[in-house]
Amino acid sequence: MPTIHPTGQPYPLNAVIDFGPLPRGDRGAEATVQVIRALIHSTDRTGWARQFAQEIGGDPLNKAAELAEAARVPRSVAAIFLWTKTHFKYRADPANAEATAHPDQIIMAARQPLAGIPYPGAIAGDCDDRAAFVAALTRALGYPSVLIIAGREAAGRFEHIYPGIVYAGRIVPLDSQECAQPGQERPAARRKVYAI
Repeated sequence: MPTIHPTGQPYPLNAVIDFGPLPRGDRGAEATVQVIRALIHSTDRTGWARQFAQEIGGDPLNKAAELAEAARVPRSVAAIFLWTKTHFKYRADPANAEATAHPDQIIMAARQPLAGIPYPGAIAGDCDDRAAFVAALTRALGYPSVLIIAGREAAGRFEHIYPGIVYAGRIVPLDSQECAQPGQERPAARRKVYAI
């Protein structure tokens, strides 16, 4: 039986949301953030993000507990970071395209084998996919979540997006693509933070 989206239509597991033509420069980065924010908000209707976040919180080896202590974040957030770092493989968008998978699609893919994915839990995507997925999960657990865009050159374009949470009065970056643990960020000349 196919999984049903809140609109009542089955989700095609291999579909991505094509952002269409985006403006160049900062306006394009802003447009990307707005699309990802809308994807994250749309997960509220299914409840899958909360359920999945709770499922991956089980950690028999206590790696998430160790990571949570080292990074001074809640264990559930460390578990999400660790799961994403372990299961998400990098795959770039097609040339001259900006697209991302809906967080609910990533959850479904993590639960079942798909054509081209050798085993459940083998997920591929770029920073947009990771940002939408992680922010949907942390937000579903009740943490105030943010999206952070970054660029390496002060006058250059924003080239990376990653999620974060507001915790203990600080923004905690959750860049599982570029960093070893929560709270770390790669060097950047420009950053901008957006509340979800």
